[in-house]
Amino acid sequence: MDKSLYSCPVGKEGIEIIERMNEHHSELTDWALSYVPDIDPKDILDIGCGGGMFLRKLGLKFGNSNLYGIDISDDCVRIASEINESLINDGRLSVINASVESIPFDDSKFDMITAVETYFFWPDLEKNLEEVRSKLSEKGILVIVSEQYPDPAFEEKNKSVEEECGAKLVTNERMEEILSCLDLSVKVHTCPEKNWVTFIAEVR
Repeated sequence: MDKSLYSCPVGKEGIEIIERMNEHHSELTDWALSYVPDIDPKDILDIGCGGGMFLRKLGLKFGNSNLYGIDISDDCVRIASEINESLINDGRLSVINASVESIPFDDSKFDMITAVETYFFWPDLEKNLEEVRSKLSEKGILVIVSEQYPDPAFEEKNKSVEEECGAKLVTNERMEEILSCLDLSVKVHTCPEKNWVTFIAEVR
């Protein structure tokens, strides 16, 4: 399978990947959400929203929030919109084709930005995180979730993921360093037995 289909799922094989992601990431995202502080964000952006299942969870958890999803795949935008049709009809959700390289919203708009299983596909992690940071409000929070991080116990598995999917993992320490340099206060939560990590970064 073309490894680019993991970063931008399109066509029949891409749709199969999207459907697997919606099912496979459910436990991971429930775990990640358990670390999100008790907040009431007005506007939430999900970057790389994929098949839209996480947008649905965000809609349920934050019932007063306006939701936005972006993805570089037209098929992801379509499927995420179909899955969350009720949220769209209620005027609470907008899903569009866009890239983390140029997020088409005003600076300081979002009280919460999420990125699940996507940072390792971004073209320029440091530059792209700067773009993300610019969209956070004065009390904004950024949530980055990954089901793998560099760890000797998972070296073989993670190497396989990098080779098969074209992912570029960074250490938890490196991610924390980048986020801290963007004037964000960072908490790192891991599930070592599963190799999961969630970064909760709040504007200082």
